[in-house]
Amino acid sequence: MQGKVGGSSAINCTRFHVDISRGWMKFKLVYRKKMEEHQKRKDQQIWAARFMSEKLTKLGKQKAKEIDDVREGVITRIQQRFRSYREDMIFDRTYPLTSQMMKMVQQAKVGQVVDCSMQTVSADDVATLSLKVNADRKKETEPPADSNATTNSNNNKEDKVLCDDKEIIGSEMA
Repeated sequence: MQGKVGGSSAINCTRFHVDISRGWMKFKLVYRKKMEEHQKRKDQQIWAARFMSEKLTKLGKQKAKEIDDVREGVITRIQQRFRSYREDMIFDRTYPLTSQMMKMVQQAKVGQVVDCSMQTVSADDVATLSLKVNADRKKETEPPADSNATTNSNNNKEDKVLCDDKEIIGSEMA
């Protein structure tokens, strides 16, 4: 009987070892994968630290751009963008200036005559005009207190208008 029991237990043990070995193999694969991911993350951190230290040393050795270089770069970019805009507008036939028109600088170099005119007004005329407009506005905003008083003031009284702390008296201001 012992042979039978021993024989049957040997069969059961191998079956048990087979069940354990499948789980053990899966556990080893999962564990190995997690360890590889952990090692990969450490390698990436080391690589990133080296990369950042190299970048910082390069930046430390590099000079800052000077104002003239920055200004020239900005002007160059503006000119390039304007040229591309102008070419696009000319291609679309919507650019307001034709190719036969000359720029002011080119006209000056060629020696074309350009007319210029200027008109001025004296300071007294400016003060009179502005005071007259202000007086008219003041009359429109103020309601009359008495109808007889307004007719009398319009006929014979001289109106007083204050301008820059100076009192100007004029009969035709109102």
